[in-house]
Amino acid sequence: MNYIIDLKDEINPTTGDFVEREIEKAKAAGYKALTLIINSFGGSVYEGLSIVSALKNSGMETTAKIEGYCASMAAIIAMTCDKVVMAEHGILMFHNPYLEGRDDMSESEKSAM
Repeated sequence: MNYIIDLKDEINPTTGDFVEREIEKAKAAGYKALTLIINSFGGSVYEGLSIVSALKNSGMETTAKIEGYCASMAAIIAMTCDKVVMAEHGILMFHNPYLEGRDDMSESEKSAM
């Protein structure tokens, strides 16, 4: 049986901590696998990357279950999982990085992104 984590909202400044706490609860309860239920347009890259790290370091088998939208950073999180299952009506969307307001980056850094 998998431990369920709902990611059904924007990835915001509290989402990373929430997912990390849920992973720790799952481990404490003896679960060996977790399912991340996703319906999200994405959000904070920094928080998303902390979720990616938490999933990769969890030592658990992970499944992303896409129930609706899975866009932007949420799509990156889903691809981190060992297995991805998507509803027939699900939408998985990636896009180029959004770099507006990043005048501090060189052209080569922007190109690399």
